[in-house]
Amino acid sequence: MTQPRIFYRPMEIHQEFGIPRDRIYTAINTGELKAANFGTERKRSFFVALVDLDAWITQLKNWRDDSSGKETQ
Repeated sequence: MTQPRIFYRPMEIHQEFGIPRDRIYTAINTGELKAANFGTERKRSFFVALVDLDAWITQLKNWRDDSSGKETQ
């Protein structure tokens, strides 16, 4: 039995959820998506907590629903 994921790297988010990599890195760099950098300034190594990823994806879905004229619950 596999353990549930707690942290994701940006590439793993891209592969698992299909979100473009540049969108993920932009969100990290602007602070829209919380991430911890365990690398250096020259070689960054970001990790995103599942709880932060879930909140960000929910926010994206709500924004898309609002902008398309659909009602959100």
